[in-house]
Amino acid sequence: MTIGLTPVNQELAAKLVELLESVRKDAKYALDSLKSGNIDLFARTMTDVQNAVLTVRENLITFQADLSMSQCFNIIENFNHSIGNMADQIMYGDKRRSEIILEFEIIPLLAELKEDLYFFVLIYPDKQKMDKYYKEEFALNHQNEYIRDGKARFDVSIVVTAWNKLDYTRQCIESLFQFTDLKGLNCELITINHGSQDATSEYFESLPHEKKINFKKNMRMVFPAYIIRVVEGKYCAMINNDVVLTTNWLENLLKCISSDGKIAITSPVAPNTSNLQGIPVSYNSIEEMQEFSAGYNVSNSRLWDERVRLCPPIAMLNMNIVNKTGFLDRYYIHLEFSDDDNGLLFRRNGYKQILQKDTFCHHFGSVTLGESQRANSTLEKSRKLFFDKHGVDPWDTGSCYDLNIISNLDFNKSGYVNILGIDAGMGSTPLQIKNELRQKGNDKATLYNFTDDIKFEPDLKHYSDHYSFGSVKNIGDFYEDEKFDYIYIGKKLEEYDDFENLLLMLKKILKKNGQLIFQINNPYNIVSLYELSTFKIPGGVKRFSRIEPAWLLSHLRSLYSQCDFLALRNEIPTQLTNFYKDILKANNNIENSEMFLKTAIFQFKLRG
Repeated sequence: MTIGLTPVNQELAAKLVELLESVRKDAKYALDSLKSGNIDLFARTMTDVQNAVLTVRENLITFQADLSMSQCFNIIENFNHSIGNMADQIMYGDKRRSEIILEFEIIPLLAELKEDLYFFVLIYPDKQKMDKYYKEEFALNHQNEYIRDGKARFDVSIVVTAWNKLDYTRQCIESLFQFTDLKGLNCELITINHGSQDATSEYFESLPHEKKINFKKNMRMVFPAYIIRVVEGKYCAMINNDVVLTTNWLENLLKCISSDGKIAITSPVAPNTSNLQGIPVSYNSIEEMQEFSAGYNVSNSRLWDERVRLCPPIAMLNMNIVNKTGFLDRYYIHLEFSDDDNGLLFRRNGYKQILQKDTFCHHFGSVTLGESQRANSTLEKSRKLFFDKHGVDPWDTGSCYDLNIISNLDFNKSGYVNILGIDAGMGSTPLQIKNELRQKGNDKATLYNFTDDIKFEPDLKHYSDHYSFGSVKNIGDFYEDEKFDYIYIGKKLEEYDDFENLLLMLKKILKKNGQLIFQINNPYNIVSLYELSTFKIPGGVKRFSRIEPAWLLSHLRSLYSQCDFLALRNEIPTQLTNFYKDILKANNNIENSEMFLKTAIFQFKLRG
C-alpha cells in the first residue's frame, strides 16, 4: 500500500506516471502524423509508445501488492489489443478506422493507465492524500478535452456499452435506431464492447455508425472514466445494454437538461430500478410497453423531480458540469455505489439531479451486475468503500424518500407553501414533498431544512431554500416568525429526549390544517421482543428507547385537532414463526395482539 512504499519505489512510481503522460503526448503526435499521411513518422512514434508501455509493464511487478484493486494489467492488455487492431486496419487500407482506434481507444487507455497507476500506488489508501486528490486533482485528471477545448462536434453523444448478453444488446440497439433521430438531433453513436466473450463485437461491427470501440478485457470501474474521455457531445447519454428505448426519449431528456445550466444529470423512469425511480405500470410484452410509452412520453416540466441521487440505467449528462466535478470514481472497483458517490458529488457542488417522470423506458434490470452481487457480496463491500471515503452511510437517513410518508400526505395545497424537514438526513423526503406539490400544479413551495447533525450540511444547504443547523431543543427560536404547511421529522420520535416539548413547539409553528408527520418504532414488534428475550438491544443500538403507542395516540389527540396513525407491518421472519405463535397464544386475550406483533413502525399524521 502507499504508506508502505519505500522512497525508492515512490520515486519509481512517480517516474512511470511521468513517462505515461509523455507517452500520451507522443501518441497524439502519432495521430497527427497518421492524419497528415506521414506514415513513417507515425510508425516510428508508435514504436516508441509501445516500448514505453512495455517498460511500464515490466516495472509493475514492483507494485503488485498495491495494484490489487487496479486495472493496470487489463488496460495494458487492451492497449496491446488495440495496437494490433490498428495495425490490421492500416494493412487493410482503412485509414479512418485506424485513426479512430488510435484517437478513441489507444490514447484514452494511456490516460487511464497513468491515472490508475497514480491513484492506486501513490494516493490510495492514504486518507490525507485521498482528500487532497479529490479536492484538487480528481476532476482535472478526468476532464474531457474536446469539451474543455471548445471542440464539441455534436449536441449529444449516445454511448451504448455491452459486456456479453447479446440478446439484450440487440433489443437496445434496435430500439435506439427506431426511436432516435440521430442526424436531426446532431448525435454521435458510440458502441463499446467491454470484453465480451459472445458475438457482441461482431454485432457492433455490423452497425452503420463510425465510432465502434472494441476491448478485449473488462476494465470494470476504469471504464466510466474512459467513456468520459471519448465523447464529443455537449451532452452524453449513457445507456445500459439492458434498456429498451421509447418514443421521444431523447427529445424529452434534452429539453429538460438544456432548460437549466445547473442540471448535471437527468434520467427517465424505468422498471427494475432502485431508488423509487419507477412508476406503477404493467405490460405483458415489449410491444405493449412501446404502445404505453408512445402515449406517456409527453414533455411536462411539472414532472421533473429533483432528487438527492439517481441510479440511472440511462443517464443524460451535462459534460461541462462533469468536467468541473469529475464522474464515477475508479475507487468503487465493484461499480456499486458509484452512482451514490456521483450523486453526492453533484449535490455538494450545487448541481441538480432530475428524474423525468414525463419519460418512460424499459429496463430489464441487473443483467450484468446482479450476478456479481449475488456471487461475491460486492454490494456490502462497496457500501463500506463509500463510508470509508465520506464518513456517511450511502443508505443513511434521507438517501431515498420514505414512500410511506409521501403516500400519507395531502398535497392539495394552493398558493405559497412552506415545508420544514427536521433531521431528515440527506433530505430526500422533504424534497419529494416539494416535487409532489409541483406535480399537483403548485410551484410556490419554499423548502426549509433543519438538522442537528453537521455531516448533512453539505447535502442540505444547496437545494434547501433555507437551511439551519442547531439543537432541536431550540427549534422554536429559529422559526418564531414562520408557519409551516408541512413538517416532517426524519428521526424516530423516541430518539428525542424531550419529545413532548418538541411536539408543543411544533404545534406553535404548524399552520391551521397544516400536516405534521413522523414515526415511532413499535416496542411490541415480534423481532424486538425476540431480541430482548435473547438479551440483545433491538436494532443493535447503544441506547434502547421506545414510546408506548397507545399513550402517545391519546396524548397527541389532546394536543392536535386531528391525529391519524398508520401501522406499518412487516412479515414474520421464518425463523421466528414458532416464537410468534407462542407469544400470540399466550396473549390471545389482548385486543389487537396480532397487529402489535406484526407492526414494525407506527406512523402519525397530525393536523394543526
